[in-house]
Amino acid sequence: MHKQIRALSLIELLISLTLMVLLMISYFNIDYFSRYHTTSSIRRARIQNEITVALGHMNKEIACAIGDVNQSALSITTISGDDAIKIWVDGNPFQGPPVAPDGKRDPYPDDHQIAYRFIGASGALANRYQIWYYANCVGPNCNQAGSTAREVIARNIYSFTPSLIDNYLNVVIEARWKPGADVSLDNPRLTMRTQIKMPAVSAR
Repeated sequence: MHKQIRALSLIELLISLTLMVLLMISYFNIDYFSRYHTTSSIRRARIQNEITVALGHMNKEIACAIGDVNQSALSITTISGDDAIKIWVDGNPFQGPPVAPDGKRDPYPDDHQIAYRFIGASGALANRYQIWYYANCVGPNCNQAGSTAREVIARNIYSFTPSLIDNYLNVVIEARWKPGADVSLDNPRLTMRTQIKMPAVSAR
């Protein structure tokens, strides 16, 4: 008797290989999809944190703005060519006795200016896409005697747009994972805005 030998035909082999390839493609697609969304979510969370910290800082500090009908509390200006805002704050509480907070605009040093400066694509490479805070800004560029060193409060900032309406400062900030590159699936962007009410008599 001849022993019957069963073997795979060429068609069966091709079908098996095709199914295996489809399964592998499906697995790698699912893995890539999961990794991409995880990475994208992490990047969005980080740039959201940058904006949140900056806006929270501004809300806290600008709430101390002080001015009157003759002297503005806030000005949208420039510092060394970069977009900036400068705010007069009631500095009396920091002077200690016998100087007490008086709630009115006094000349420097009783009251002083703070400043926020946005450095965009035209800034020095190490400083691009940052928001700087000056706790005490003296002079047009916050570099005269009495000025404090700047503090970086946000990075990855693509745009910083302040506008003033009466006693309300509106700030719109856009951040990108890579601010110098176009928006893409790997380079998400996020825009947040806030409206800050200043308790000053007048912001104009």
